[in-house]
Amino acid sequence: MATAEFMDEEVDGARCHRRRVAVIHCGLLLGLACHRRAHASSGETAFATTTGAPTMAASSTTTSIGRNSVAYRPLFMQQFGEFFSTVELMDILWKSKYWQRSAGRDHVIPMHHPNAFRFLREMVNASILIVADFGRYTKELALLRKDVVAPYVHVVGSFIDDDPPDPFEARHTLLFFRGRTVRKDEGKIRAKLAKILKGKDGVRFENSLATGGGIKISTEGMQSSKFCLHPAGDTPSSCRLFDAIVSHCVPVIVSSRIELPFEDEIDYSEFSLFFSVEEALRPDYLLNQLRQISKKKWVEMWLKLKNVSHHYEFQYPPRTGDAVNMIWRQVRHKIPAVNLAIHRNRRLKIPDWWG
Repeated sequence: MATAEFMDEEVDGARCHRRRVAVIHCGLLLGLACHRRAHASSGETAFATTTGAPTMAASSTTTSIGRNSVAYRPLFMQQFGEFFSTVELMDILWKSKYWQRSAGRDHVIPMHHPNAFRFLREMVNASILIVADFGRYTKELALLRKDVVAPYVHVVGSFIDDDPPDPFEARHTLLFFRGRTVRKDEGKIRAKLAKILKGKDGVRFENSLATGGGIKISTEGMQSSKFCLHPAGDTPSSCRLFDAIVSHCVPVIVSSRIELPFEDEIDYSEFSLFFSVEEALRPDYLLNQLRQISKKKWVEMWLKLKNVSHHYEFQYPPRTGDAVNMIWRQVRHKIPAVNLAIHRNRRLKIPDWWG
């Protein structure tokens, strides 16, 4: 089993001591450096977080570590070559006394990649899942009241020195989009939007792949645009939304079933615009709406973006208010409901009538 040592540090008021802890391969690394207890002996692999809920990391088909979390790569990835398969992980989980004491309800499982635990999700659906969205989950497996929506790691660079005398006039492009236009499911709207928007005055709509050169062009394009288009990808969300946020480019979200991170703490309507699929596909409707946004209103949204963008930065060690810290805050909000379910289950003599 791969292990790592973590130094003493303080994260969100919790002192974390040097110890050896088990590390399982995961699709989203959630600051596993900070845990009060780690059960790494006798095959136990549950972690206790500062909220008291154990956490496990779910295997995924890919592991994406963005530029803003580059410190994770040497700490977690380069040192460990032994990873469990999903089936082996589930065998360890189910045999663990920590899992059995609550049927997994008090476990946190990062399942951020849409295909993570693809064939074993029913075995972990009682746990708190960390997801990107609910596009490939049924309501029997994932629920907004139970699970946590986490942001993608942004791909473009953060806009650090965004302080021009006139930010509205400094951004010459009205609407920017750069990315793949051929996607599955709800993402099929991208090709339709391309036909409507390409060639329009003030619009940059470009088909591209996430290569090094392409990312540089996207960074420059977003930082010089007033609005950034965010249509659905293969699932309702994509990293493009978070690229726009850290670029302080007002997101134009076209996705009828999107769920957003930290929405009990952040009001996205203060810095984003939302269009249904039907509205976005009306000829000229979307552009006409954008052109009607006053300079004063846009600057207010731009200032709000600058104020919230730090919540979407994955950092190691985590800092108060960054993405890692915000995710754990969301987990903490779920704990009362978890405790309610555990306590009721211990005394019920018949199947739970609430389902």
